[in-house]
Amino acid sequence: MEIKTSIFEGAYDFEIKLDEYKPQGGSVFQLTLGDQILIVTRDEWNNLENLVTNSMDFLDDNCDYV
Repeated sequence: MEIKTSIFEGAYDFEIKLDEYKPQGGSVFQLTLGDQILIVTRDEWNNLENLVTNSMDFLDDNCDYV
């Protein structure tokens, strides 16, 4: 099974699919954004999501352009 869509007003094609199922957890997923492929576990994705969110928050909170 896979999920496909376009994101950022159609600028990028996005696809996610199960690459390797592990019934005890730790399944591996393939994420494709445009022509870039990222192979990650759910834990790795959660860590990446936290990094991006925290980085955006930090940059917003410390912006000196206003």
